[in-house]
Amino acid sequence: VGEQLVDAHQQQVLLAGGLGAVYFTTYAAHHYEPLRVVGSAALDGALLLAWAGFIVWLADRKKSETLALFALGLGYYTAVVTRVGTFTLCSNLVLTVATVFFLVRNRWAHLTLAGLVSSYGGFAFWRFFHDGHWLLRAPVEELTLSAMFLAGYWACFTAATFLAQDGLLTDKRRAAFLSANNGAFFALVTLSMSAARDWQLWQFCLGLGAVLLGLAAFARTRLPQEPSVRAAYLTQGLLLVTLGLITKFSGQKLAVLLAAESVVLLMLGCRQPSRLLRAGAFVSATLAAGWFVLGWEAGQPVALGLGITGLLLFNAWWMSRHEDPADNALLRARTTWLALLALVAGCATILQHVQPGHIAVWLMGTGLLLTVSVHVLRAREIALFAQGCLFLAHAFWLCAAGRWPSRPAWEPTVLLAGSLVVLHWWTRQSAVGE
Repeated sequence: VGEQLVDAHQQQVLLAGGLGAVYFTTYAAHHYEPLRVVGSAALDGALLLAWAGFIVWLADRKKSETLALFALGLGYYTAVVTRVGTFTLCSNLVLTVATVFFLVRNRWAHLTLAGLVSSYGGFAFWRFFHDGHWLLRAPVEELTLSAMFLAGYWACFTAATFLAQDGLLTDKRRAAFLSANNGAFFALVTLSMSAARDWQLWQFCLGLGAVLLGLAAFARTRLPQEPSVRAAYLTQGLLLVTLGLITKFSGQKLAVLLAAESVVLLMLGCRQPSRLLRAGAFVSATLAAGWFVLGWEAGQPVALGLGITGLLLFNAWWMSRHEDPADNALLRARTTWLALLALVAGCATILQHVQPGHIAVWLMGTGLLLTVSVHVLRAREIALFAQGCLFLAHAFWLCAAGRWPSRPAWEPTVLLAGSLVVLHWWTRQSAVGE
């Protein structure tokens, strides 16, 4: 048996050597000047690709993955060296389809992995390597057509992600494969299309992000036993959607969109439940508060600030409803963070839109309103952090006493009365301690 295996291996080696000799003879018929008998680069490329196709057919007939790797490697090499119009792009697409076909038909996963690297690598060589130099912004015609070919590669390998049977690509390996496919596609499209004048990165990010989120939902049905696949698509989709929003919008408009995104993610993450969605909600909410405070510009309507504050308050209330009932801590970490973000946004809105002489009164009123809201919202973290508004009201009044001496005489009375009301309420309430 051992001698038979050795003989079979030697036969495959000799066969591969003979096929390779024919291939490189055909290559030399045009690319090597002393032996040039084929004057057309397109004709020579077609002959090379046809011979590689014959090797692919022979590999399928003999069920030899090694021979198929050899054949497709020659095919990709042909596509790279033959620079005639979009020959490289078309050839790569044909070879990509072939690798997916072999994955489904013969379960050749290594061939598909090699095809992933070769397809995107061949495109990068065709697009960015000119005259012996790598040029990231090298001018090239038909940018949209080249992006469409890239989309074709991505679609084929995405199909391979779901068509690969159990045992070929395990949970984490499948997630790594799809991540490499998505990453290569995004990077090459972005770098390639950056030379186009009408290129809009934010549209591409939002569109691809929406598609990846759809694939995450499909993976939940198609691959229910492989959570890493769903998590990879979900993470990358959310990242691209957020990147698209950040690229397109700025300042408080961006903050509103991020706050709205955080509400959607938190609601979905608490209902499923999904830690990944909840984590995305916390990141979006944090970014929303940060962009609102740091990106403020004069003349922005107060409705933007109120809207952001309301959305963040909703997050804190929603999170408090879905905390662990057994958690009796006074401050629960997740609700605490969301409540803190909401109060930061609320205080920033007051500081931005209220006249300086009345800021202390508005802070006091906000603190009182949020404190008593515990009886309705049942979110004790909001009520506790609302005490910070009372402290800020007194601090602002004291620090601004010399700067605005003509403030209303009733202001200190209102501040004192508000503080006494809170102290009286605090000694009799039982909602925070529940």
